Amino acid sequence: MAAAAASSVGKVLDQIGEDFLSCVICFERYTNPKVLPCLHTFCEQCLLTLVEKQGVLNCPTCKTSCPLPLGGVQALKSNFFIAGLIEDFQARAKGDEKPAAKCDSCQESDAVMRCVECVQHLCQPCVKIHKNIAVTRSHQILPIGEFAESKSTYTPNMKNKAVYCDVHSDKEVRFYCDTCQVPVCTDCTIVNHRIPQHVHRDLKTAADEYLGYLARMLCQLERKEHEAQKNKAASLEARTLLKEKDKEAGKQLGFRVQKVIQQLTHDEERLTAELKKLYDLQMKAMDTNISEIRMELESHKRYLKLLEKPSVSWKCCSSAIYKASN
Repeated sequence: MAAAAASSVGKVLDQIGEDFLSCVICFERYTNPKVLPCLHTFCEQCLLTLVEKQGVLNCPTCKTSCPLPLGGVQALKSNFFIAGLIEDFQARAKGDEKPAAKCDSCQESDAVMRCVECVQHLCQPCVKIHKNIAVTRSHQILPIGEFAESKSTYTPNMKNKAVYCDVHSDKEVRFYCDTCQVPVCTDCTIVNHRIPQHVHRDLKTAADEYLGYLARMLCQLERKEHEAQKNKAASLEARTLLKEKDKEAGKQLGFRVQKVIQQLTHDEERLTAELKKLYDLQMKAMDTNISEIRMELESHKRYLKLLEKPSVSWKCCSSAIYKASN
């Protein structure tokens, strides 16, 4: 039996990666792992630092608000399964032979026992103290060797496990105060949660109602998740369609711009040719006009020279003047 259990543990360790044993806050291997009500696990010191900075405890993974018990972060439940796996990983890294562990309670003597619920190594004197405390007397304490063989298949019996009052530590909680929304013991219903100011009922009835509420919430969350998946698929399809339309619109715009450029180039060439033609005609007309003016000027110069000669008869001069005037 022990060999089969050890073989099962070995198979589990072979399939689990290092990331499974690393805290998402510090990215290091878990140290004293604490599990939140949302079932996510973190190092105790990481949670303490988070509460010091924020004043409240919201799960870093799913952002769920996690009310702290009276004892604070230290009072949160330890994840003994993760702690056990870490021990096995460390043992594998160092070899099959594990060094003697110190007692987590007194930090002095060598540990001989292991508390399953607290995930603590205990020496023999601290085991007696552990069993005499009302809150921990129902905890299962095993020899370290037996704990290593049984932890892979051990599941705490939550139905038979006693839950003690935070105020009266030696009393089990049996009622639920609807007014304060906390579980209470019989003494609390007489002292701090008296009727008629407070309304309480059987703890199992309240737990069953809460479980029903959680089941309904789970169904709603599943429906919302399904709707979110559909919306995500529709958004991705719309995104792809938009990209295709944008690409096609870019092509059409390029074609239109190219067409406009070609038309403008054609108009430029046509207008340039017309302007050159008009320029040539005007230049030709101006050259003709200049030639006529030059010829007329030369004619006037010749007549002036004739007038300056004394041998020219008056008749010739009058004839030349008459021609020049006409």
